[in-house]
Amino acid sequence: MRRVWEDPSVQHQNRLPARAGFYYYDSEEKALRYQEEKSTYYKLLNGVWDFSLADTPLRVDPAYVKEDYVPDHTWSRITVPGCWQMQGFGGKPTYSGSPYLFAVEPPYVAEDNDTGLYRCAFTLPKAMEDKRVVIRFEGVGSMFFVYVNGREIGFSKGSHMTAEFDITDAVKPGRNLLAVSVLRFCDGSYLEIQDMYHMSGIFRNVSLLATPKNEYIEDIYVQADMYGHLHAEVKGASVRARLYDGRTVVGEAAGEAFDMTIENPRLWSAEDPYLYTLIVEAGGVYVPVRVGFRTVERRGVEVLVNGMAIKARGVNHHDTNTDTGWAVGRKALLEDVLLMKRHNVNFVRTSHYPSDPYFYDLADEYGLYVLDEADIECHGMTAIDWSMLSKSPNWQYAYTDRVERMVHRDRNHACVIAWSLGNESGFGDNHRAASKAAKALDGRMVHYEAAREMPRFNMEEVMRDPAKMYAMREAREKTPWDPCVDFESVMYPEIGLLERYANHDDDRPFFVCEYAHSMGNSPGNLKEYWELIYKYPKLLGGCVWEWQDHGLRAYTEDGKMYWAGGNDYGMPYEVQGANGNFCNDGLLASDKTPHPAMVELKKAYQPLYFALNSAKPLRIDVISHYQFLSDEVTGRWELVQDNRVLAGGALDIDAQKPGTTETYDIPAEAPEGEAFLNLRFTLKKGNLWADAGFEVASEQFVLNEGLLVEEADTSAALRGRREGLEYIVEGLDFSLAFDLLHGELVKFSRCGCDYLNRPVRQNFWRAPLDNDTGFGFGATRKWLARGIDRLAPRNIDEPVIAEEDGRITLVFHQRWGANPNLVVLDTAQTYTVYGDGKVDVETTYKELPYPNTSEPFWWPRLGVTMGVNPACKTVAWFGRGPEENYIDRNWASDIGWYEAGVEDMHTSYARMQENGARTDTRELTVTNQRGSGLKFSAISNPFTFTAHDYTDAQLTEAWHEYQLERTDSTIVDIDLAQTGLGSASCGPEALDQYKLWLKEPKTFKFRMEVVAK
Repeated sequence: MRRVWEDPSVQHQNRLPARAGFYYYDSEEKALRYQEEKSTYYKLLNGVWDFSLADTPLRVDPAYVKEDYVPDHTWSRITVPGCWQMQGFGGKPTYSGSPYLFAVEPPYVAEDNDTGLYRCAFTLPKAMEDKRVVIRFEGVGSMFFVYVNGREIGFSKGSHMTAEFDITDAVKPGRNLLAVSVLRFCDGSYLEIQDMYHMSGIFRNVSLLATPKNEYIEDIYVQADMYGHLHAEVKGASVRARLYDGRTVVGEAAGEAFDMTIENPRLWSAEDPYLYTLIVEAGGVYVPVRVGFRTVERRGVEVLVNGMAIKARGVNHHDTNTDTGWAVGRKALLEDVLLMKRHNVNFVRTSHYPSDPYFYDLADEYGLYVLDEADIECHGMTAIDWSMLSKSPNWQYAYTDRVERMVHRDRNHACVIAWSLGNESGFGDNHRAASKAAKALDGRMVHYEAAREMPRFNMEEVMRDPAKMYAMREAREKTPWDPCVDFESVMYPEIGLLERYANHDDDRPFFVCEYAHSMGNSPGNLKEYWELIYKYPKLLGGCVWEWQDHGLRAYTEDGKMYWAGGNDYGMPYEVQGANGNFCNDGLLASDKTPHPAMVELKKAYQPLYFALNSAKPLRIDVISHYQFLSDEVTGRWELVQDNRVLAGGALDIDAQKPGTTETYDIPAEAPEGEAFLNLRFTLKKGNLWADAGFEVASEQFVLNEGLLVEEADTSAALRGRREGLEYIVEGLDFSLAFDLLHGELVKFSRCGCDYLNRPVRQNFWRAPLDNDTGFGFGATRKWLARGIDRLAPRNIDEPVIAEEDGRITLVFHQRWGANPNLVVLDTAQTYTVYGDGKVDVETTYKELPYPNTSEPFWWPRLGVTMGVNPACKTVAWFGRGPEENYIDRNWASDIGWYEAGVEDMHTSYARMQENGARTDTRELTVTNQRGSGLKFSAISNPFTFTAHDYTDAQLTEAWHEYQLERTDSTIVDIDLAQTGLGSASCGPEALDQYKLWLKEPKTFKFRMEVVAK
């Protein structure tokens, strides 16, 4: 048997030439509706098929393709579309971030190569019996052979591309048998090692199409520009054509190539995605093509759509489903598009392969710019030479075939503004050939991030050695991009590097194809990225990595659900220190629940920005980042103080032109004391993706920022006494107890109820974020090296206790260290207890010198942790919210009064880590159902807090949420600050201004008291 699955010079047998992904209709009316399932020339073959799995293509019984074959006990049933690993066949799915799943020796793959055998009986529709019949496969991984009624039809490679075969001579009226053999691996697998779960099977639609046998429309290529010119080229037939605007004919033509011109067309853009419909007809068969009149061009360093410079407010989108894997379905794709539009996303990179064909219809209709990416990634070749396949002439056809098929399929879509040659495959002549092939078929721009002749680095070493990582980045910064691409492009630049690129003298736009890695509780500093992107015309924008976690729904033996990561299902090796969690790096959870970062993304991507022009009088600037729309939204303002609206009104910006800045007066006067000016802009009328009143932009300005703390009452008497290693303070209706050995408040009761279950204890540790861990050389490594996770105190002096009228003060001076390390921190913590039951807690932190290290050091957090009475499960706060927020991800979180249950303060990431913080808090209460509990007030500065059912230690030790057990307390952390989030799981650390440095001593003061009702 010829091993065609190990020969990159052979990409198919009898596969029809690639073409646009249109359907054939039996009437013009049906074609206008654009619903292929209504056509008698279309039959969907999806459903439940017979299935068997062989362990190698060499052990397949050839008789299985015949009609009279009787399946034995080794056969079962399987759902198509679907992946066999997700349906109980061939073991579990395997996640890989870059390593191949077989020994690397291109083009050879493993002998143990699971081969799925499919059988599907279908009845040929009467309307197709005298027609040419084509079978279409929209996605099969990785290679497949097709048989109809025992006759071999052909084969194709390339998992995420459409493949069609003419089966006219094989089908017959009535019942027919389709058989398909699908190989898990082939030579094409060397080009498909994207960072994802790897699965196999027929995972997209399978259908039959019918045309006349003689003259028929093989393909059509339509171009329409902003000036109303339409040009179309038809292959296979001379056609009659009508252009419809809704139901009105606005143009007619005929021939194999034709032109139309319409006056003042309504143009297509992501803001206003208006579509016309071109109907072409030959031999009584109708083909619809949706047409968007628009012009996309590169002018200097900018990308223009219809003459206006755009910014790519983007995301990277994988096709992934927590229950079905690669088989995503139309409902899920629509849900994605709706969420994107509702969060101000206007740009999608189809990472790292062409998406399901339906996605492009949605992007056309709802308005998304698309960077269409070829199914090419050979990241696993880093073990030998990343560019080896990209430079090899033996693989050039495989590259160009994949790119050409993508371009043919998608070039009629208005949404596609550029082609991408793939991802992380080094660089070589095969990319140049692929770029040339793409431009020969279509004039759109070409992107490929790695299109540079780079100095060679050992990527395995680079990923583990920061010095080599920075050396590689420096070398890359000096290396120009090849002329075969129209963009300069990088992944994960820090802010400083991005600004240097913005000042490059290269005349191409600069595009960040991946940034803001969203693994777990991440990312930070979107604000700083977008301030920079809007500052420089050269910066096109970027795509956040990535849209959705890839976790697969799984259950423990006792029925607890969790999202399985690569570490749960096995993988080639431990991925980059992340233990296989690298597949969970999305803005959405695996079930499409938005993570808190989505709120910040919506803010960064909103089409209106704002600046406070003047506080007295109140005046604001509105910066429009719309390119085309000017009357889409209506605005309102409110002046708020102490949770009361002092004034408010409409803010009309209808006269403001897109892309301009205008100043508006606010007819109100800022009061004395801290107040807030809140702005909200909502849709005037509903559209495809949201109803009227949906908020698209917001802002808050803090006026007269400052804290107001009531004076404590010192008139009431206090009693203090020492009992062994405890010091007891008693007031009129309250009492406190301090542990003098450890310097902790261990009891705080009022009216006989104790509100502390666990001591108030100094806390410097947070459960490591994915970003803290990084590639194994992140901040967690530094923190663990100094024992920050287990610091214990040593008293420098005896506690100093001072008793005055109406107040008692206790001072604990301690040094902190962890066996066997040196001490790292000096703290002086002062508790001041007042006669009215208020307790001020003031701590001064001083970092101690740590010898033999030159590494910069910052702290995870500085604050206290405590266990509050477990009945206290209601959290109310005056600070940023309502969603989780951190110092470098709180731009979208306005200051206000919020309330939530403790359970709702927890964010469930795929891997347990620090979560649930709220920053800039002025006041916090944690109370029971009667409203009694503890109250915390900021004194020195607003604080950050968390309230959980779990301790930091539990969040550190657990991987999945089901491994957590609720404690006997409500765990409350009150922090001076935490270090920001950054995106260092695969990208930059938190910016320096968001790191918690102790280069100079810091002091933190807050108040706690019991509120009893």
